Amino acid sequence: LDNTLWTPELYQIRQRTVPKAGKDIWLFEDARSIVYDLATNPGWKDSGTQFAVASRTDKVDWAESLLRKFEASPGVCLAELFAHREIIRGSKRKHFENLKASTGLPFNEMLFFDDDLHLNLGEISGMGVLCCHCPRGMSTQLFTMALDKYSEMKQDSQEAWMGIILSPHDL
Repeated sequence: LDNTLWTPELYQIRQRTVPKAGKDIWLFEDARSIVYDLATNPGWKDSGTQFAVASRTDKVDWAESLLRKFEASPGVCLAELFAHREIIRGSKRKHFENLKASTGLPFNEMLFFDDDLHLNLGEISGMGVLCCHCPRGMSTQLFTMALDKYSEMKQDSQEAWMGIILSPHDL
């Protein structure tokens, strides 16, 4: 969530009340377009694609509130789009173990986008998840190219791709 779908990061907010969507926290412009497509394009639902978020934060209530306030499309909040949510303190490893259990998907069928190259992506790629580095937030170009790369690798049955971190330069 932080610095991937929205900005600023929740730990940077110096207030005691829940930040307001669109006032204190903003979706990245391309992230807004991407979640709209995920919510409205029937191809996603028809393919059985599942969407999840994994966020390490001590501001769990804030993150959940923002997911209910931001809309993916009119009348559809992000919380509805991301049926699987792991928003807890601690290791991303635990997040992904929980996501594997809740989705029924093995790690090699997951694609993870994040801004933290070393800690988050490094940890999760080691589990066999294909990861994409989004250093300046989610962009349509990174999202599309990472999906294309994932499809290409799955079609070729390339087992060597498991655990790779795609960077903007790779795509």
